[in-house]
Amino acid sequence: MEQLYNFHKNAPAGYAHCFRTDCTSAATCLRALAGHDLGEDVPTVCAVNPKLADPAGSGKCPFFREAKTVSVAYGFMHALSMVPSGQIASVRATISRLGCDRMYYFLRRGEKPMFPDKQKQIADILAAHGAPTPVKFDRYEQQIDWRI
Repeated sequence: MEQLYNFHKNAPAGYAHCFRTDCTSAATCLRALAGHDLGEDVPTVCAVNPKLADPAGSGKCPFFREAKTVSVAYGFMHALSMVPSGQIASVRATISRLGCDRMYYFLRRGEKPMFPDKQKQIADILAAHGAPTPVKFDRYEQQIDWRI
């Protein structure tokens, strides 16, 4: 039997749930879906103030978060191997400026996800330093975009 996706159990820690039952966008809002999937085994949960949530939903409600999947990339070891060796230090320094040196290594090895905006930044840097385009990352997964 196929297990259904449980939005509450997959939500990041502290993710605010919405319990506004009259919202027109509840079927496509991560906060409402997480609230709907909340089980009786959870005694407390973070929630948005229903008095501030707009029942018009998407476009009107400041708490609306679209439930959508995105292609998340992991690692760029293969693309980095295509960059001329004289450019590697410059690639590392440029990507490190997006966050920090530790983050560069986590991203390079595929230990941290790269959402589409970060993929574009890193692909542009790699291409500018000689990697063939389009830049391909080491692996991809489809994931719900829980980012706020």
